[in-house]
Amino acid sequence: MNQLFLKFSAFAAFVFLGFFGFWGNVLAAPFLTFSAFSGHPSVITLNGGGFDAGENVSIYLNNVSGAPAVTVKAGTNSLFGPVSIPLAPDAPQGELKVLAVGQNSGLSAQNIFYVTPFSPVLDVSSAANTPGSIITVSGQGFAPGEIVHLSLGPHYAGTATADQKGNFPKTTIAIPNLPADSYVISAKGAQSGAEAKAYFFIGGFYPSANPSNYFLGPDQTLSFSGYGFAPGETINVSIGQDSAPIASFTASQSGSFENAGKYVIPPGLAGTTQTFRLQGNRTAKELVFDITIGQYDALVNPDNYFVSPGQKVMFYGRGFAPNEQINVFWDQDPAPIAAFRTDKNGGFADAGVWTVPLDSASRVMLFRFIGEHSGVTASTTVTVGKFFPQISPSEYYLTPGKSFTVWGIGFGSNEKVSVTAAGVTSVVTANKDGVFKTSGPFTAPYEQGVMLNIVAEGQQSKARAETAVKMGILSPQIVPAAYYNLPGDSVNVDGYGFAPGEDVMIKSDAGLVIATTTDKYGNFNKYTVDLPFEGGQTTDFLFVGAKSGAVASTTLSTAKLVPMVVLNSYYAHPGASIKVQASGFSRGEPVTFTTERNIFSVNADNQGVTPWTVVSLPLIPAGSTTSITVSGNATKVSGMAILNIAPFTPRVNPSLYYVSPGTELKFYGSDFAPFEDVTVALNGEKVGVISTDIGGGFSSQGVQVPLTAKAARFEFTGALSRAPFVLDIGLAPFIPQVYPSAYFVRPGSRVSLKGLGFAPGETVAIALNGESVTTAIADKTGSFVSDAVALPASLKSAVFTVNGPISGFNTEINISLAKLSPALVLSSYYSPAGSPLTISGYGFASGEKVDVVFGQSPLGIAAADNQGNFVLQTVVPALPAGESAVEGKGESSGASATATFVIPENYVARQAFASP
Repeated sequence: MNQLFLKFSAFAAFVFLGFFGFWGNVLAAPFLTFSAFSGHPSVITLNGGGFDAGENVSIYLNNVSGAPAVTVKAGTNSLFGPVSIPLAPDAPQGELKVLAVGQNSGLSAQNIFYVTPFSPVLDVSSAANTPGSIITVSGQGFAPGEIVHLSLGPHYAGTATADQKGNFPKTTIAIPNLPADSYVISAKGAQSGAEAKAYFFIGGFYPSANPSNYFLGPDQTLSFSGYGFAPGETINVSIGQDSAPIASFTASQSGSFENAGKYVIPPGLAGTTQTFRLQGNRTAKELVFDITIGQYDALVNPDNYFVSPGQKVMFYGRGFAPNEQINVFWDQDPAPIAAFRTDKNGGFADAGVWTVPLDSASRVMLFRFIGEHSGVTASTTVTVGKFFPQISPSEYYLTPGKSFTVWGIGFGSNEKVSVTAAGVTSVVTANKDGVFKTSGPFTAPYEQGVMLNIVAEGQQSKARAETAVKMGILSPQIVPAAYYNLPGDSVNVDGYGFAPGEDVMIKSDAGLVIATTTDKYGNFNKYTVDLPFEGGQTTDFLFVGAKSGAVASTTLSTAKLVPMVVLNSYYAHPGASIKVQASGFSRGEPVTFTTERNIFSVNADNQGVTPWTVVSLPLIPAGSTTSITVSGNATKVSGMAILNIAPFTPRVNPSLYYVSPGTELKFYGSDFAPFEDVTVALNGEKVGVISTDIGGGFSSQGVQVPLTAKAARFEFTGALSRAPFVLDIGLAPFIPQVYPSAYFVRPGSRVSLKGLGFAPGETVAIALNGESVTTAIADKTGSFVSDAVALPASLKSAVFTVNGPISGFNTEINISLAKLSPALVLSSYYSPAGSPLTISGYGFASGEKVDVVFGQSPLGIAAADNQGNFVLQTVVPALPAGESAVEGKGESSGASATATFVIPENYVARQAFASP
């Protein structure tokens, strides 16, 4: 009750002074108050008042002896705070007296703070409870920032640090190796002494394991798998009563292992039963296993139980120690003939390869296999057979000079074999089966019908084989590409049945000369023989083999030539070009063309035909004939064609058949002589010369018909053909027409004239009201456009006279002049003198000058545009008040217009007063 009263009195005093003490200068008793009146020992926050203004106030805990906990200064209102005082984390639970003493006034106040103890708690979790497993611990309710000591049963487990809220995060503790039981986990604050506890049960281990196999052979690997051991503990493996470990390994964090403690069974344990022991260094429980060790069962087989001398033999085996070296012995020979290693299972395949000596035919051979590691021995036998060699040539029918090979079987494996045939010895190596497929090549003798002996003998085995072949008879043939040919042809002939690779000679005037060489089959292809150019006869060709003496012949016939000459036209103009082709000549021979105009040569093709050839005809009279002769230069045969000379029928077409004098014409001619000059005459007078092209045609440049011409007769005459052609061109009369640019204009306007149908180049005179004003020149079509003529503004009428002296044209054109009705428009009709004024004029003569007058004062001269309008910018002149006339008068037309303007009265009076 007293405590509550003190707290309330302090609070009331604080409120009273806060609201009234400063303003009313009311004296109050000193007081202390807290932001909280109870809590854990950390920091006390307090406020106070009722002391002298500005004096230092000492704050004490429990009593005023010793140094104050803190000193503060009272304000002008006698208040101070808030003030923080730290408390020791181990401050005792219960009431804590707080005193405040003014250092000047001696005034004092006190209050009670109740210290409450720390009540920490723990949160414990773990996935396993056996030694070596991990426990996770977190705590709440400790002193802020203090060190917390951790322990598990009798084992110290480290520290954790509380945060500003008195909590520490998850901290791990490894379970020590303790007997299975319940233990206390303790967390104690180093400063506050506050302690939190939790109970944790530590479980025990129940190890179990199995061997990889209860029955193994020597050199096989034994291993173990198990669980229930201590995490990470070392497990030792021993054998028999020997305590020394044969293998050691470490359990996983879950206390398990798989295929661990591997141990290779030594050969010395074969045929025994052994006891293997497993024991963990922490769990200490011993696990015992009896393992049976089997015996070796070695077996060897050859890849072939019957072999020939020189053949390789290899072996297959099993039942030896893994990866051990095997030594192979032959019969009673103490030195091994081969050595190799077994695989990981104690077996081998394709091993101990050995070549049976060639001199060991008809023997039974014993082979012994001894393992160096296991000491195991295994034996096998192989029977060696006899040689039965045979040989055979590649062909049993051989012609002289033919190439052949020999193959054989039944010889020693891989031995060298000497093969002799036709006096030549070739050495070949047999394969592993004693077979050779090709020996040689050998060349058969060129003697026909004799016997050829072939012998083969093994150099190591001395095995021998013989055979004989009878030589054949040659019957050569000659086959030409064609038996009937043109004179002078080159003919390909093929030969068959001679000796291979021999030279073949052909009989000529010089005797026998080498013509060609046969291939490996005794044949030759496409040997060329040349036929004579005389036709209608036969030629014999004789071929003889240089080595074999074999003879063959053939007979070739040459045809009789009958040349023919063909023209692309048999009726042509003198000097014309025609195409000629001749046939029936020898292949490719030069052929001469003869005409009355020239001689030249071309070559016939492979068919004896010439290409189409252009021939120019002579310039001879029409109706006559000319001949073209074609002769073979080699065959001396010839042919001829006759051609009739046709007369010229020239024709000329103009670009126009009906024109006006002065028009330019173009002409297009045809059917004249090629490349001749054609004279052009107009009305009997020569006006030009035109050259024709290869076809006798032409296209002329322009020829102008005279302006004064009354008729137009053109005559075209060829200089070579003498063929004339007359062409009359119709002449049209001139029909001039003239049009003005406008028929109705205002005075002062500009007018141009457009003319059509005049003589080309004619000068046309133009007059206005009888006076010449300009001239215009017609273009090549008889048209013109004159320069624009300005009509004076003073004109009352306008008559243009147009005169063409060549075309005889003369006419008048009346232009109507618009009546002028000018008008003036002012921007203002009522303004004081000096005011801006815009005067717009309308309806005056085009382009004339207009005099503008205000009353009697000239304002300026304005220029009217093409529409007779103007705009003049000016100011109102200084004239007496009242109405004044504004007048615009055309200087050329005399037309005028007026407007009335009023100058106000007051401005006149004020202006008159201001005048000097």
